[in-house]
Amino acid sequence: MRQEINDFFKSTTNALNWTPEKKNKKFDEMFYKLLSEAKDEFPCKEVAAEILKVYENSTVIKNRKIKMDVIKNRKIPSKLNLQDKNPHGILNVVGEFLKNQFPSLFGNEKENKIKNSINLCADSVDNTIKRIANGKLCYSDSIISEVIRSVDEEIKKYKIEENSKIQLLHEYGMRLIIYLMENIEKEWEKENSVPAKLESNKEILRNHFMMVSEEMAKMKLFASNMATTLEKNIKPAFEKEMIQKTFQGIRNERWLYDAIIMQKYMDLYLIELLEDKQLDKVLDHIQNPKEFYAEVLHRLIAKKIVNVDDEWQSFINHLTQSITKAATVQVDKGRAQTFVDQLRKEFLDGYLQSETLGSAFVIDCSNEYEDCDNEDTEEFNDDCLTELMRVMDKQAYIQFNTNYAKELSPKVVRYMITLNDKAALPRCDECCRRCKSLCIEAANHDTKEKAHDAIHQPSGVVGFHYIDSKKLFSTTCSQSYEKDGGFYLNGDETVEYKYRDFATVFPGWKDPRINEELPLREYILATYNKEIAKKYNLKPADDIPASYSRDLSSIKQQLKRDIANC
Repeated sequence: MRQEINDFFKSTTNALNWTPEKKNKKFDEMFYKLLSEAKDEFPCKEVAAEILKVYENSTVIKNRKIKMDVIKNRKIPSKLNLQDKNPHGILNVVGEFLKNQFPSLFGNEKENKIKNSINLCADSVDNTIKRIANGKLCYSDSIISEVIRSVDEEIKKYKIEENSKIQLLHEYGMRLIIYLMENIEKEWEKENSVPAKLESNKEILRNHFMMVSEEMAKMKLFASNMATTLEKNIKPAFEKEMIQKTFQGIRNERWLYDAIIMQKYMDLYLIELLEDKQLDKVLDHIQNPKEFYAEVLHRLIAKKIVNVDDEWQSFINHLTQSITKAATVQVDKGRAQTFVDQLRKEFLDGYLQSETLGSAFVIDCSNEYEDCDNEDTEEFNDDCLTELMRVMDKQAYIQFNTNYAKELSPKVVRYMITLNDKAALPRCDECCRRCKSLCIEAANHDTKEKAHDAIHQPSGVVGFHYIDSKKLFSTTCSQSYEKDGGFYLNGDETVEYKYRDFATVFPGWKDPRINEELPLREYILATYNKEIAKKYNLKPADDIPASYSRDLSSIKQQLKRDIANC
């Protein structure tokens, strides 16, 4: 667009007389015309159509003789509100929505019991696809090929031979991955598509338009554009550096990778709330463990983000050194391009090693700044350095408020999950369908290699109860497993499941065999039995073990000792 702006003013003779309003109006016309052309030339990826192509060309699908025309013609609601208020996240929101569209695979509990292998295979397919999609940044055909192969492996594993069921299982897999990948691609394109990048540079281009309209000399124009680009990218570059530094600083913290230690930090936070008479908040946190875990994790990370102002000054000093060094290179031809390339080299290979700044200065100066070669070499470098230093001088007085660490923490978590360093991952945030205890494995773990597992809490704390008496449960899933107890799902009393079949009923989960106590959760049920029952419109438990009656201060001190000794 810079070239279009330059060409426009070459053919316009009275631009100096234009009012600012007229200039802004003309710029907007040019910008939105180019943006429209960019959207036409680089349209958003039609994810559903791309996925259909992969399915139609798949050897697996062809060998199975899957009728793709039938799948394409079957109408399923195409829009889904993905505002995620579900504690299990978008993966489960989408999964539960689609399950309702496939009643023969995910019927009521009685049907599930009768058609056990079909139901188990469907659950396993659902779990497998969510695992594949989790952590993906953008669409790729290879992801879809993996989905097709993995779904077919599950079909073989459960020995499903009825063609109609095989067709439905593959269709369910396709529908699910379409919904998930459409959302993933949408988020990626917000920042990475050509139109998105053009929009993010709108004000830089407007500034260029205004300067050209004033017939600014090429050398001044170039220096000003470099300064504007630098100013736009300094804070994002610093943020990226802080995220990486914070990650390196916490990667060996036990609370990051050891779920047992993290549980103790979470319980200490609950004790703070109990001491502050905030029982409702405590019960809400226990009911919504994913959000609660994220809150505690972010708090712990934020405590490690210290001396931000000092880090900023150090960053600015090193950035200033890089710019100064780049300005020492002198050439007779191609000065503008050489200066840009040297800046980029210093940003990438110097002390900072900033990919953000390096990427920002991938600038093609061809046929735009040749006039700079007519200027005195030292004057050119001095002008560029002066403009860039003006930007740097403004940064010296920036101070970060107390919310900076709090705002940065979620970005550190996203960075860790995307990096997927097996030695430094937060814990998985899936939770037990019965008692809401969190999985103790690492985020993004493959449930085929390591199934979900948990230290189960008394399920009454989240409102689980006996169907007939409406009384809260006082036992854990592990205790029920040892007693060969049973349970119902979704309020259907016609089908009873056994805790001994836990891993079968809930594919991707281990049987609840970790028989460890969670003193605080036991204390909460024993102490606030009536309050919990009232919250869920139930009756208090009448069989709470005497061992649950503990002293809160003793629990608190023990948690602190455990953390100190880890």
